[in-house]
Amino acid sequence: MPVTASGMDKVCFFINGIEYSAGCELPSYTTLNEFIRRHAELRGTKYMCLEGGCGTCVVNVKATHPNTHERVSFSVNSCLVVIFSCDGWEITTVEGIGNRKIGYNIIQKRLNQNFGSQCGYCSPGFVMSMYSLAENNPHLSAAEVENSLGSNLCRCTGYRPILDAFKSIALKDIEELDELTCPKTGRTCTKTCESEDEDWCLVNIQGLSLTKPKKIALADGRLWFEVYELKSVFDILDKVGYESYMLVGGNTARGVRPIKSFPLVLFNISNLHELHSHYMDVNLVLGASITLTDTINLFQDISTRDPNFRYLEVLRAHIERVAHIPVRNIGTLAGNLVLKHEYPDFQSDIFLLLDGVGATVTLVDRTLTRTELNMTAFLNTNIVGKVITQIKLPPFSNHYELVTYKVTPREQNAHADINAAFLFQFGSDRRNIIQARIVYGGIRPTFSHAYVAEAFLKNKNIFNNETLQAALHHLDIEIQPVYDPPQPSPLYRKKVALSLFYKAIIKLCPPEILKPCYASGASSVTDDRPPISSGYQEYDTDVNDYPLTQPLLKREGMIQCAGEAVYSDDIPAIKDEVFAAFVLSTVPKADIQSIDATEALKVKGVITVLTAADIPGMNSFVFPNDALLPEFEVLLASKKVQYYNQPVALVVANTMALADQVKSLIKINYSNIWDKPIVFTIEQALEAPKEENRVKPRQSISPTSRGTNVQKIVKGTFISPRQYHFMMELHTTVTIPVDNGFEIQSATQYTTQLQSAVARVLNVPESFIIVKTRRCGGAFGSKYIRSNMAACASALVAKILNRPCRVVMHLYDIMRATGKRPNSRLDYEVGVDDNGVIQYLDAAWYINDGLSLNENECDFVVGNFPNCYDLTRWKVQTYSVVTDAPTNCFMRAPGSIEAIAGIEHIMDHISMKVNKDPVLVRISNYSPETSLPPLMVTDFLQRIDFSKREADVIVFNAHHRWKKRGINFVNMAFSVEFPSNFIVVVNVYFGDGSVILSIGGIEIGQGLYTRMAQVAARELNVHVERVTIAPSFNFATPNTFGTVASVTTECCARSVIDACNQIKARLAPVRADMPNATWEQIVFAANDRGILLQANSLTGPYTPGVRPYKVYGLAAIEVELDILTGRKWIVRADVYEDCGRSINPALDVGQVEGAFIQALSLWTLEDTVYNEYNGKLYNYRTWNYKIYGAKDIPNDYRIYLRRRSVNPDGVLGSKAVSEPPSCMAYVIVNAIRDAIRASRLDSGYRADEFIPIGVPVTNENVVRAADVRIDEYLLY
Repeated sequence: MPVTASGMDKVCFFINGIEYSAGCELPSYTTLNEFIRRHAELRGTKYMCLEGGCGTCVVNVKATHPNTHERVSFSVNSCLVVIFSCDGWEITTVEGIGNRKIGYNIIQKRLNQNFGSQCGYCSPGFVMSMYSLAENNPHLSAAEVENSLGSNLCRCTGYRPILDAFKSIALKDIEELDELTCPKTGRTCTKTCESEDEDWCLVNIQGLSLTKPKKIALADGRLWFEVYELKSVFDILDKVGYESYMLVGGNTARGVRPIKSFPLVLFNISNLHELHSHYMDVNLVLGASITLTDTINLFQDISTRDPNFRYLEVLRAHIERVAHIPVRNIGTLAGNLVLKHEYPDFQSDIFLLLDGVGATVTLVDRTLTRTELNMTAFLNTNIVGKVITQIKLPPFSNHYELVTYKVTPREQNAHADINAAFLFQFGSDRRNIIQARIVYGGIRPTFSHAYVAEAFLKNKNIFNNETLQAALHHLDIEIQPVYDPPQPSPLYRKKVALSLFYKAIIKLCPPEILKPCYASGASSVTDDRPPISSGYQEYDTDVNDYPLTQPLLKREGMIQCAGEAVYSDDIPAIKDEVFAAFVLSTVPKADIQSIDATEALKVKGVITVLTAADIPGMNSFVFPNDALLPEFEVLLASKKVQYYNQPVALVVANTMALADQVKSLIKINYSNIWDKPIVFTIEQALEAPKEENRVKPRQSISPTSRGTNVQKIVKGTFISPRQYHFMMELHTTVTIPVDNGFEIQSATQYTTQLQSAVARVLNVPESFIIVKTRRCGGAFGSKYIRSNMAACASALVAKILNRPCRVVMHLYDIMRATGKRPNSRLDYEVGVDDNGVIQYLDAAWYINDGLSLNENECDFVVGNFPNCYDLTRWKVQTYSVVTDAPTNCFMRAPGSIEAIAGIEHIMDHISMKVNKDPVLVRISNYSPETSLPPLMVTDFLQRIDFSKREADVIVFNAHHRWKKRGINFVNMAFSVEFPSNFIVVVNVYFGDGSVILSIGGIEIGQGLYTRMAQVAARELNVHVERVTIAPSFNFATPNTFGTVASVTTECCARSVIDACNQIKARLAPVRADMPNATWEQIVFAANDRGILLQANSLTGPYTPGVRPYKVYGLAAIEVELDILTGRKWIVRADVYEDCGRSINPALDVGQVEGAFIQALSLWTLEDTVYNEYNGKLYNYRTWNYKIYGAKDIPNDYRIYLRRRSVNPDGVLGSKAVSEPPSCMAYVIVNAIRDAIRASRLDSGYRADEFIPIGVPVTNENVVRAADVRIDEYLLY
């Protein structure tokens, strides 16, 4: 069909008060996020997932409502919005509400003041979400704030300080706070834009007659039409054809199903008034393009006014759990239904709800003929050339009852594992069912109604056990889920489908019939969890030693909250720069015959495609330089593919979006494709032929004695799962050719390794490679080595093309092509006496390394497995296991988290076997050398009322059959060692005495720069504000180790102290000659005398006074389970850690909170789902890989730092803090096991069994472990 146009039209909008336009110069896939960052050059707005799942991209919009014609304010995910949808919008980014020039907004300030920003990458998104809430509702309650942040994820803080910051604003009416800044004027917001500055505000659409479509011929050959009448859509399609078109509303569907390329014709229907209105006749008639937010508000209003539509309140509550606020603000009912129509396996809550109440949709075709269809018929109708215009909802009398459920892996922003809607029409006796509608989602694409069960229930009294069991029997036969990874198993989905029906009947059952212990089974975790969480933090400081121990704010915190902190991809556009993206293999093992880039190179803007043959030096992104990195790793597969999704080529284009888009056009021709199962799991490796040498013995523990009083033998297997780092900033590098070398700005934890690897790839001396890292937006080990892939790729392109190259690896590519925290397996046998004292322990520990032995964890396992306990009778052998998978890599507390969890698992197993208090079993096995005295344990348990709460849990479980609680305790002794060297340079400027440090460590959110400023200020006796920290720069601090293992702060602090002492020693003669001089006068005089005001120092394992030590900690957690669905919520968590004499206790508290939450997420949620036949990863997106959100953290979260503690072996008496807290999070697994055991006792299972639970302890693994029988689903 012809796709030509004049291209004269454009869309116009404002960003922070400045007018912009977009038209024929841009391609269809240009998003608002890309425009803001790469055209407007406002880099405060971030991105990560590019599918609306992380919240880093949130901005505020003011636009004219298509129905009311009022100017409305709302938040959007800028990564989802097509720039051409922004006509008439006023867009405000984080820079627009406050900055260093005009002053900071109260929301930015409050987030910083509450230590709510660590790495800072997510902070602008959180700020803009809260700003948009405040714009819409100046009287926010704390509960509303807490319920409104499902759009935003944070991997660092654990959310508690963010929630506290924003709830502190809600405690006071927003309009009473005079610090909301106007993005137009920079002055205090007066909320009078409608009457002031009319010449600046965009023209209101009301009163204008806009009927002629706007037409833009886009740069990639697409046509964009802005239409104002439905007839225009069909008139245009009649001319250009119906073969390839799309109606664009909010474009949020791309967050569910990514769009590789748009159809040829695109219609913006956001301004079609008839699709956004509503009216009442007998039915409630909704315009099909009403947004979910407007639907929620409308349902809330009507349900309170019209008794025949009171059921809309049920729909409203359910829709509030669909996606999150920015998506609901622009996502439409019709868009959701069309997505369900196109992808029947989509678990659409909107379709489920509408089908559940018997709603209908109206389709209009090119002749404007209307066809009304029920929801099932709609799915089976060809809708090409048709537009959904209306949705009709019927009224229901008070004889109808509607119950809906949505079972999700986490509380907010998650699609359903299984969802259900039950509509019952009861007779006058409120017992007999006249008619039933039973609708499910998540079963199989072709199934929605349980027609057999619906027919069975007619004229039945459902509130008796016999009818209930019969109905469940029919459902059991009728519901047959399909295997659909990464969705939970068919077995789980079927069982929960039955459970939801049972829950609905419990909910409706008259209380005089229902047995009281069953009643709580009706509610969901969403209902049960209190609406407002709380936190408590306890630490001490020493005022006499300030600025040391002073809880100073993170010095980058304010600019992070304002979007002014610069990350690697925030460097402005560079002249002639190009962008590169990896092309990944689509087979697990094969020979590469050829790589055909012909089709990709035909696309305008694609520059070249590089392969291994283009590498001038060594084809490895790893330089083996120590015991942790013994092997090379291929950058681009050259002759053989070794694992599924291995990088094979690089496509280079003039934009990042284009490079990512055209990857699929590159054809890789394979031969000898492996057609048998690969060796992917530890178990497969153990069964592989020995000559493959996949299982390699590593470090071990040997016993020095063996007990003789063996009364019981405990055998079992402990499993630890994989975990993706989920750092908010992706692997990012910008390389610029300079003179004969290259300047590299990279998000890395290890500049030295990056420099070495890049030099060898380019075949140049290391001195040609200058590396600079200002900060990382989260890392957690991912940027220790794996980020070298992006760095080496960027440098390779820069060298080949002699042009700057920017590489930002797509989330999908990182998750598929790189390793994660390795999974592991521990097989153990333990002989104990009657009190649980270990007489012998034999254990074999297997770590899944993936393809290479780099970043192996066995040494850390051996160092931490003893924990607090006496290991003299232990025999432990660790093994590296080589599999056909990407090399797994370090993640926060590598090896340590698995080791301490493993032994705590064994201790609980022992206590169950000997039927003794788990606390006493632990204490009885303590090592004589431990510095964790039993008194500390008992004091902690008394402090948190552990015994009373244990008793309360017992009472709770006795009164609730379908909700069970568990409470448990762990202790920790984390081993800290100093692996290598850290260098610091201290410079004093003679002009004013100010100080600047260049440190080898990287600021990754832990507050390293703040702490170093405190140390330097204390050593030089200057105010801390006089100390500045420069970015890490390999010229100033060469040969430094990576920022890992939680020792960077101590090592850098030790180097700062030594360097400062050098300078003080040089200044001593001047000070002696000028005893009354100020610091400024002394350094000025010293410079005149030719005294060097610069010093450097190195701290490493051979530095005197640097010795290994232990970090001790205790944790207790109380959890509640919904036994029928497997969902859980954390009632309370108490975490106690000995951080020594903390340099900055407020920052340490933040590290404890964040690390613990990250590990809770590991043990209960983050399930990586692979095809174990070929190694393909199924869940590599925010859509299906979930981490904890703000409403998943403990409802009551308490942190205690040990008071009056000094570490004699640490620098300045401090201790490592970033990693140890994560090692205590396994306590949640033990607590869940206790709750499951309570349910199993009710089911009649044995009381003395130790229950194996799959990890992570997902909803499915809870249900599997509880193993409730359907015949237990009773009412009395």
